[in-house]
Amino acid sequence: LKFILLESAHKPIFQRDIEEAFQIRRSTVTGIIKLIEQKGYITRTSVKSDARLKQLVPTEKAEALRPQYCRTYQKV
Repeated sequence: LKFILLESAHKPIFQRDIEEAFQIRRSTVTGIIKLIEQKGYITRTSVKSDARLKQLVPTEKAEALRPQYCRTYQKV
């Protein structure tokens, strides 16, 4: 979730971005994304240019955590 919040501030985030950043398999990332989505932290939105792509969009619940994560990131 922290990665999605920090990166989505600069650009759209997709599942493949997580796969590449953490070097983990698609199936693993799919499970993680489903769990985060079920907990209400993200939604998956279709991209107009390519319906196969789903952008990961933080919800208001997740956005409430952004300042906390940004402060932690700035300290490091």
